[in-house]
Amino acid sequence: MMFSPNETNVVLKILRALYGATRYLFIKEAMNDIEASLRPKLPYDARFHLCEVCCMEIDIRKDSYVNIGGTFRHQSCPILKERSS
Repeated sequence: MMFSPNETNVVLKILRALYGATRYLFIKEAMNDIEASLRPKLPYDARFHLCEVCCMEIDIRKDSYVNIGGTFRHQSCPILKERSS
């Protein structure tokens, strides 16, 4: 169930007053949960990964890469090129 921020702020004020009077831990936890839900959430960007070999960043939109079982490597990793020569 979703509530508007105004409704949530009213509930938060009530919980603060209750916590001030009682000091019950479950009220404090409820306040923390509500405050956490009011914070803006940053979007997760899954386009960037680290190469398992050289630990350099891989941008999957631009770089050529290999995904083996959830691990990412450059298609032509600079470290592997140095080792082979």
